[in-house]
Order: sequence, then C-alpha cells, then structure tokens
Amino acid sequence: DSEKFQIRDTTNNATRLTIDSSGNVGIGTTDPGQLLHLNDGSTVTTTDANNMLLLTRNNHAYIMFSCPDGKDSGLHFHNTTDDSFVGRIAYDHNASGDNMLFTVDSSEAMRIEASGNVGLGTTVPQTKLALGSSQGSGIDFLYDTTNNYKHQIKNYWNSNTDSRMDFNIGRTSGVTPVTIMSVGYGGNVGIGTTTPLAKLDIQGTQG
Repeated sequence: DSEKFQIRDTTNNATRLTIDSSGNVGIGTTDPGQLLHLNDGSTVTTTDANNMLLLTRNNHAYIMFSCPDGKDSGLHFHNTTDDSFVGRIAYDHNASGDNMLFTVDSSEAMRIEASGNVGLGTTVPQTKLALGSSQGSGIDFLYDTTNNYKHQIKNYWNSNTDSRMDFNIGRTSGVTPVTIMSVGYGGNVGIGTTTPLAKLDIQGTQG
C-alpha cells in the first residue's frame, strides 16, 4: 500500500505488520485505527483519538498478565503533569489468598478477596461487604441526581469500647438529614436524640 511500511509473510501471502503514514502500527491489520492496533480477524475499528491501544477480535478478547506467586500484576495510572503514581488495578498472587486491588490517589480504595469478601476502606474484610469507617462516616442513600435528598447511616464512637450508629432522614432538599434514631452508647436506643439516657429514650413533640 502507498505511504505504508509493511512486513509480509510470503509463504502465506499475508501482511503481518503495517506502519502507516501517521505512525500507527498494526499487527494483523493493514489499517491500524490507533497508535498500536492488534487484530485477530475482526473488521471493527475506531478513530477515537483518546485511545492509544486497540485490540480487536471476532471472539473473546483479553489481555493476559502473568507473574509468579508473591507478586502482583495489573495496570498503573500515572500523572505526567507532576510525575506521580495515582492509581492502580492489580491482582495480588498471595500465599494466604489472592486479592483484586483498586488504588485511587495512591491509596487502596477497594479489594476483593479470593473468598468473595469485598472491602471498601479496609484491607482485611471479614464479611461479604466490609466498610472501613471514620468518625461520622457511613452510607448515603440518594434518591435524586442532585445529591440534595439523602438518607444516611452514620458511625460514631467516644472510646475504643463504645460506639453508636445514627439513622438519618433527609426531608428537605439541600438540608442536612435529621437523626431520627441513634443506637449504641451504653446499649441505649434514642429516638429523637443522639444521647439516650435509658434503654429506650424517646424525645420530641407529638405531631
């Protein structure tokens, strides 16, 4: 082809590698759609300028990473502006059990263990879903796209041995949800209060 550098297999009368005039490299294709295009029989291509690597095939398509026990493999995401390592998706081959790791802003955000346990904010999930918590953090339940209406479950503690869980309801757009029940400190339950003084402490007015 004109304006293309190609390496051909004369035995099988096939072009094995193509470099076009824009610098795109194709293996298995004479019309590479990206900077590196690996093709195995597919006619699908793309001209999305954000892609640098394109893999096409008329069947299942994977990228394989192989490494020994005690090592991990995966993808790193790097910031060229300040030369920092910012993200990673990795598979950890560990003698105690394999893990899939997700790193965001250089800190592990989630892991999936071989047991199926998932940890968010914790590296040692002991249940099917474990959430690492800090003072006042928890779960938001959003029911619109603006993040203004929400219900919440929040965690707090006042010592290493005592904690509480608040259940909050948001009734007004943009207004901090109100705690309707608090369970925990001293084994007490509070409705309308976060500092219950009895096993069941109900505060507020009727209506």
